[in-house]
Amino acid sequence: MRLYGKKYWANIDEMPIYYWFKWHEEKDNKYLSKTGKIGSLVNYFGDKLMTQFIERFGFSESFIKTLEKEKELVLLQARRAITDDRSLNAFIKICELEIEALKKETTERADFYEIKGVLEHEMGFQIDIKKVSVAEYYTYFKALKKIRPKQNG
Repeated sequence: MRLYGKKYWANIDEMPIYYWFKWHEEKDNKYLSKTGKIGSLVNYFGDKLMTQFIERFGFSESFIKTLEKEKELVLLQARRAITDDRSLNAFIKICELEIEALKKETTERADFYEIKGVLEHEMGFQIDIKKVSVAEYYTYFKALKKIRPKQNG
């Protein structure tokens, strides 16, 4: 496993933010590899990075809201299946529309370079996206949210 660690980004303290965003934006596992070539352990390293990120920074509020709404949808669908109450169809449709809106809101947020620009402006220094790690970038972001909570809420 140690040998593979040299080929893949195995830690959010080392992985540059550029590759993190490319991985999420393009949904392409080649960004988990330091060489751009992927092998059979790529999913292991992707899961490892996501686990580290969640343990350190938690889930975003929008993710939690979407998850709660999806839970509500499943409960409504289960109740309809059990009771055969067709009046629940309207509530199910409303719930589906709300989930769609939440997901759209999340994807329409400021893009990576806009956020980077705000961070640079507010923090007073430039961020080299191929050198600054995922952990460092999100620590800056978290610090800025604490400094300016009303504007970043």
